[in-house]
Amino acid sequence: KIDFAPSPRQYEVWKNLQPECPECGGRVIQVKTGIDRNGNPVYSSVCDKCGNNNIPQMILCGGAAGGGKSYLGSCWLISSCLRWPDMRMVVARKTLKSLRESTWNTIQAVAKSWGLEEQVHYKINNLSGEMIFWNGSKIIMKEMAYSPSDPDYLRFGSSEFSGAFVDEVGEVDQRGVDVLFSRIRWKTSETFKTPKMFLSCNPAACWLRERFVQDEEGNPVKCRDGEVFIRFSIFDNPDESFRQIYESSLN
Repeated sequence: KIDFAPSPRQYEVWKNLQPECPECGGRVIQVKTGIDRNGNPVYSSVCDKCGNNNIPQMILCGGAAGGGKSYLGSCWLISSCLRWPDMRMVVARKTLKSLRESTWNTIQAVAKSWGLEEQVHYKINNLSGEMIFWNGSKIIMKEMAYSPSDPDYLRFGSSEFSGAFVDEVGEVDQRGVDVLFSRIRWKTSETFKTPKMFLSCNPAACWLRERFVQDEEGNPVKCRDGEVFIRFSIFDNPDESFRQIYESSLN
């Protein structure tokens, strides 16, 4: 039993993460838009119902801690693995240690709350850092820490993934995020229709601000095509206990 009742803001993010058009719910298709310099056809994602051609691919969810961002990302990873077989979903943070101590625990908690049983519906391989479901889909842990010996993140090699959730992305180098995004190409045409990456962060003065939020003069920036910024607060968490704790701390 999947018990998932998102807040309005969480649902806004959720729609952007689905294979359907977030504007009208229409079907997203690939339309040929030209030819690259090597003579290969170039395609772009378009809604066949409303014509929206700015389909979200990289969604940043930013705001104060306790807004339900990690929970939402965990729900998206698990539901995607249940919806389609043989998926390769990534969950990432700066270090595996911080990932195991936080987001990985949330993923396991969501799985159990939905009635999924370990060793029955999924198995956890702690050595490889994977949650493997009965249908062949898996959630894979990845470390995103910058390494001077690997500035171009060649560690991702020729890997192919279906989607990715990078938690606390403000701690991660921009180059690492872009390289990981370029590896989202496993079964995308049959599932999400276009690469999908969910980023979450707390307020921080880093590369995310100039790319998604505001420029050096404080003016809102126009996000790149396929990129979306959605602001979160503690009040966007549907769990009342979080809001009560926050409000009591103000008194």
